[in-house]
Amino acid sequence: MKRVASVRIWVIAFAVVLLLAIPAAGVAARVTSEPNRVTGPAANEHERGVPQPKYIDKYTLVWKYSFLKGPRKNADGTYNVAVEIPAGTNDKWETSNTNTHVMFWDFKNGKPRVVSYLPYVGNYGSLVNSRADDGDPLDVLVLAPAVRRGAIQKVRIIGVLKVSDPGDTPGTKVMDDKLIAVTDGAPMGTAASLADLNSSYPGVTDIVKIWFENYKGPGAMMFEGWGEAAEAKALANSVPAF
Repeated sequence: MKRVASVRIWVIAFAVVLLLAIPAAGVAARVTSEPNRVTGPAANEHERGVPQPKYIDKYTLVWKYSFLKGPRKNADGTYNVAVEIPAGTNDKWETSNTNTHVMFWDFKNGKPRVVSYLPYVGNYGSLVNSRADDGDPLDVLVLAPAVRRGAIQKVRIIGVLKVSDPGDTPGTKVMDDKLIAVTDGAPMGTAASLADLNSSYPGVTDIVKIWFENYKGPGAMMFEGWGEAAEAKALANSVPAF
């Protein structure tokens, strides 16, 4: 039965990746010719209609405004995420901590990083105006169709995936939690918690867990558990501003 369940999970995962990759393929094809798609919020410099980010080369995206210095949370209780890696893509991009107007394609061993695994199963990025213990913004996975890199996406936080990386000292570990979020109007946008998500969309949290456990290679990341919406929001609210 375990083998059957595992096969079912991966069938669901493959279907999810296909659905996400369709809009993501269009994103990649229009990357330098179409205005950046920004999904909310209508606040401060992130208002719709403001000048959008532009690629100055294939490795660098620049915006007139800061990707990380806008409002973290909105009056309606939603949060803002700067999307660095659209759903259905594999290129590893990050926002610069020293110049927050810039997103860049991360390099490793002299080459741009590409995740050698299934594509990202949601839009992945940084919680705006947050700083985790490692000095970087909090990571967020948004379970929604792909948007353009550099979009500021208005989301509702529904949980947190607790994962760790091996520390520099043998036998130690470093927590690298991922907030889980949804957007209104998206297929999973009605979920208010992980319990809701599991009830209405069975298998999704399994897919997310398996993906993060394996995308860096076997044993590179360890699953440490889940936190429900209240715990996740408390984390999002408690960290210092960037």
